[in-house]
Amino acid sequence: LFWKFSSKNSPIVMRDGDWKLHLNARNRNGSEAELYNLKTDPTESTNLAETKTAVFDKLSTKLKAWGSTLPQNYVKSEKKKKM
Repeated sequence: LFWKFSSKNSPIVMRDGDWKLHLNARNRNGSEAELYNLKTDPTESTNLAETKTAVFDKLSTKLKAWGSTLPQNYVKSEKKKKM
């Protein structure tokens, strides 16, 4: 599962089994990558990007490939009116 919000500079994110990866997400400690094992850390409190390098490398390759297919700029449309 891959996703990205349309806001400028929002991270690209993926979920693969127990793993969740955020790229280009400036977090509290200033790093630009966050990797979590949601099975053992459902609150995403321990960033494993630097310690689980094999998992990080595999997932970041997939996520960057997906991210390269996204548009560079987004055009915001007007909000839909409630009926």
